[in-house]
Amino acid sequence: MLWYETISEDEKKTYIKRIEFHLRNWKNYKAAVLNLERRMEKDEKGGHVKETEAYYQIGAEKKLYQFLLDSMETALAELDETERALVEYRYIHNWSMGKCAMEIGYSEKTLFLLKKALLDKLLVSLAAITNI
Repeated sequence: MLWYETISEDEKKTYIKRIEFHLRNWKNYKAAVLNLERRMEKDEKGGHVKETEAYYQIGAEKKLYQFLLDSMETALAELDETERALVEYRYIHNWSMGKCAMEIGYSEKTLFLLKKALLDKLLVSLAAITNI
């Protein structure tokens, strides 16, 4: 039996909320990676020693954000066009379900059902980031 089949409903809800949190912060993670790269370049150009603890912490934080982005991109690549559109509108653009339904062309009720199935898929494909 797979791990997500053995977890309680409360645990499942918690993991799904973490996935939704990460999806909503997609743009912020991209900005963080870019800004951390700039900070590292600035430190390198300024003659700061790369072996400082602060430099390693910045690098570790950048790697974490990049891991989150890479994981989400891999998971989204496996979704169909409608599911990807729902993720983009609902989480990345933070639209209401009503606005998403109008844009995608489904009823709001159908979209809620699609979202539930989508989150179950993402629970499997994004298991690696549910505890971050």
